[in-house]
Amino acid sequence: MIEKETGLKISEIFSQFGEPHFRDLEHKTICRLLQENELVLALGGGALEHPGTREQLLSSSATFFVHLSVTMETALSRCGGTETVRPVFNDRARLQARYDSRLPFYQQAHLTIPTNDISASEVTERLARIIEGVTQSAGTRD
Repeated sequence: MIEKETGLKISEIFSQFGEPHFRDLEHKTICRLLQENELVLALGGGALEHPGTREQLLSSSATFFVHLSVTMETALSRCGGTETVRPVFNDRARLQARYDSRLPFYQQAHLTIPTNDISASEVTERLARIIEGVTQSAGTRD
């Protein structure tokens, strides 16, 4: 969404304006999108570093924040081939430090699903069942 709206790649925003500028754009975009109904947002790893973003995701009664948990090794294997657009992948120590510092934010999610050993379709099926149960218990039905 940010790339579409700015006409720049995320890597270009980082290199031209810095990570704080990107995180501000990301926060504003997330807050705006959260105003829409029935929306699924797949957030980047650093989105929760912004305290305002965490607050929005955790405090809104209309938001259900799900953490798809993976180990560092699983994340790296799934993202293989993206090193040119994710330069931090080439610095393993820095990447591990970021992973470790972000994990407590993600552990605040309303729901965590370990996904190391299940396929994307299995994750989707689990989420669909869980969300259906949550909406039914809240009294909202389609």
